[in-house]
Amino acid sequence: MDFDYALDRELPMVIIIDYHGDFKYDRSESNKAIAAVYTTKPGQYLDWRGHIIAYGSKGLPSDMDPTKCTDVNMADFKYAADMFLSCNSG
Repeated sequence: MDFDYALDRELPMVIIIDYHGDFKYDRSESNKAIAAVYTTKPGQYLDWRGHIIAYGSKGLPSDMDPTKCTDVNMADFKYAADMFLSCNSG
């Protein structure tokens, strides 16, 4: 993701969120961190399960050049939280 629609602005980097795509079927437990994000805004959301990794990239996500990867910090957490809040289950 490179744009935060909740804040209506471009992000300073591309934030990539990696997760196991079969989490609904492999008995992974609900992700408690994302569930905590959901408590900040009423609604019905996807039940994200298992481990999730977020990292930044100074290039395009398809580039996958390790030298362009960067850590995200707590200031960047807001962008990832907005992304999860935009994923409604309905």
